[in-house]
Amino acid sequence: MTETEQRPEDPVLESTDKTLGPDEQAALLEKLRDNLARAPGADLVIETAAPLIGAIHIKLGDRSPDAAPADLPGARLLIDALAGLLDATRGRLGENEAALASALAQARLAFVQASGSEPSAPGADNPRTANGPAEAGPSETEGV
Repeated sequence: MTETEQRPEDPVLESTDKTLGPDEQAALLEKLRDNLARAPGADLVIETAAPLIGAIHIKLGDRSPDAAPADLPGARLLIDALAGLLDATRGRLGENEAALASALAQARLAFVQASGSEPSAPGADNPRTANGPAEAGPSETEGV
């Protein structure tokens, strides 16, 4: 699903000054829950990745010239989170997976450029994201 497409059953929320009453809030919440229940899991992962990608670029200072300085530690955390999300779902996101992998690669490159440092292996400081999850011990796999 592209950004411009909208599921027909999704509620269209317009900006208003009206405060929703308790019954309206409950009805809206129920509609949102129903939409989440029917949405394919891959779509939800993609919709989760999109704000991470946007936040990474904001943290790196990819905004107007008068914006706050880059937040490199925050950007690195978000890049690692996105990498973990993509590693955990590899091979299950369909046609959008390549675009998300490309966005991650671009974010990593932008981080290197913003930090002025040499590139390192993805997640080199975190063995769980270097090449997928690290070997898990018994306590890490229980209940999975």
